[in-house]
Amino acid sequence: MADESLARVRHLTFDIFGTVLDLTGSLAPPAGEFLAAHGSEMTGEEFYAEWRARQRIEQYQDNLLMLG
Repeated sequence: MADESLARVRHLTFDIFGTVLDLTGSLAPPAGEFLAAHGSEMTGEEFYAEWRARQRIEQYQDNLLMLG
């Protein structure tokens, strides 16, 4: 019976953002290099943490404001 229900499955999706992908480790170093080259005292890790916090607000703002 399990095989019959799986036969109808055409697509699977997975949320890998921050789980499988190490975004901090892959994005913070080049961001830090860019910031340092432009005279910023902010580290790549600080930049990524602030960006991620803001991204979460943008991502969920419709729900927070009950717009959708």
